[in-house]
Amino acid sequence: MKSAEEGDRRRPQPFHWLSFGIGVLVGGCAVFVAVGFIIVKSILSVPFMLERGEPISTELDVHVELSVASDGCTVTRSEVRGPSGIRGLTWVVVDPSGDRVLAGNAMDEYEYRYYRPGEFSVHLETWYEGRYVPISDEVLIHCP
Repeated sequence: MKSAEEGDRRRPQPFHWLSFGIGVLVGGCAVFVAVGFIIVKSILSVPFMLERGEPISTELDVHVELSVASDGCTVTRSEVRGPSGIRGLTWVVVDPSGDRVLAGNAMDEYEYRYYRPGEFSVHLETWYEGRYVPISDEVLIHCP
């Protein structure tokens, strides 16, 4: 005669569809969230990279020196130095929170005075390979 243990070993266990379905659902959600996070992160980082630019490109061999006048608010620039031609030279004024508050033409402008009171940083950018890149150091101004 067979023992109770032997009888249990031969009996097939029923497939648990509910457990399988829950596992597939949870796994699918985890993959969906992970892929969605990666896509959203990459989409959100692109405008910041384009807006803020990157460090001065080694491929673009130009530079402009900036200085702040004695009034603390006027910025003057040097001639563009370097063999590369430039297009779209632009004054960029940034507030303390990092938001651009002005981007204006600097091609024929060697001096710029920002009109709003406060503390700001100023630099110059030029159009290069489909985007604006910085070509000067950043200076700080304090406008009364």
